[in-house]
Amino acid sequence: MNVTPADGLSALLPLPVQALLSSTQRVALDQLWHTLPTYPAVDIASFATRLGHLLDAAPNHIDASTARLADVWLTHGAGAGDAAALAELDARHLQRIPEYLAQLRLTPADVADVQQHVRQRLCTTDTSADREPVLWQYTARADLAGWLRIIALREGLALKRRDGVLAQRHQRAAVGEIAVADPVLRALKSKYRDEFRRAFAAAMQQLDAKSRSILRLQVIEQLTLDQIGQALRVHAATASRWLSQARADLHRLTCVQLANQLQLGDDEVESAMRLIASELDASVSRVLADKPR
Repeated sequence: MNVTPADGLSALLPLPVQALLSSTQRVALDQLWHTLPTYPAVDIASFATRLGHLLDAAPNHIDASTARLADVWLTHGAGAGDAAALAELDARHLQRIPEYLAQLRLTPADVADVQQHVRQRLCTTDTSADREPVLWQYTARADLAGWLRIIALREGLALKRRDGVLAQRHQRAAVGEIAVADPVLRALKSKYRDEFRRAFAAAMQQLDAKSRSILRLQVIEQLTLDQIGQALRVHAATASRWLSQARADLHRLTCVQLANQLQLGDDEVESAMRLIASELDASVSRVLADKPR
């Protein structure tokens, strides 16, 4: 559907920018403009101002920027929170994030984490914040797919680094000097140390994306409950409830993994799990201790 006034988009650009355009470029811009879909939530004057800034900042790239007008329009609409633009962005680009991340060899759970984080970063509009949407940082000097691919890869690499830090912190806590008087428990910790690490790593992978995200915010970013709530756009009480559930799920899944890995008899499992749970409680509490507020 046509979204442009009868005079075309070029007539809405700031006058200094109009002076930069040749007649051929004006015609090309207006022809493309007439082919774009309607995004009701977008203020066209605001879009023309943004486009004018892009063209003025890179006068030598006017032809390339004009050719990518549809991408600029899409990012502007999605950044403004238009439902149709957000759906188009997701269908055309965000659903391709697993493809973009293939070279990093992430687990399916990690890929889902990255996809969720990129969606939240790009598609969450905060009208109270005194800053432009992230999508409006797109300059049209490269195609939108390539720009979004770089964002996804950066998030994927950052996640791998955070996971490495988390694993190191857990290992230090799990094998650290925990005051244990029972010689049986000390022997069990030494014998099954590797199994404990594997169980913890497997349990982390089984957590849902929300639980993994909130644990990373606390463990890696060292955020307070208030800060976690702000990051997830929920009340601190809700963040606290989510965090408690994530910790409980992590504890439960680790114990299940240990039971499966050790393959002990019923009586031995019951006895061993009591001992391991004691160490796990200390380890997880140390790793996931709340930052003082």
